[in-house]
Amino acid sequence: MNFLFKVILFPLIIYLATFSNFVALPPLILLVLSTFLIIIGIIAEPIVLPVFGNLISTLMGTFFIIFSLWITPVLTGRGYFKLEAAIVVGVILGIIEFTLHHVFILKDK
Repeated sequence: MNFLFKVILFPLIIYLATFSNFVALPPLILLVLSTFLIIIGIIAEPIVLPVFGNLISTLMGTFFIIFSLWITPVLTGRGYFKLEAAIVVGVILGIIEFTLHHVFILKDK
């Protein structure tokens, strides 16, 4: 269920950010970036979450998301994602991550 929510919410939140004047990403870049973040999250959760706990691991993930959002247009040379928008979107995705960890992963243990 955690994976399903990520697959829906990550691309949706990043896509909604493109309606602002601070973000412009081509659809393919948006999908690749969302997929990248989901894969990294799924791989890192069983490794990082038990070691650092929900708060610290979510903060680490949030900083990684912010950096990924901001650097992707620089690396691809297509579109832009201003740092302010990356921080807002990253914090929103971080809150979602914290909640998903709490509800679906930590409650099971």
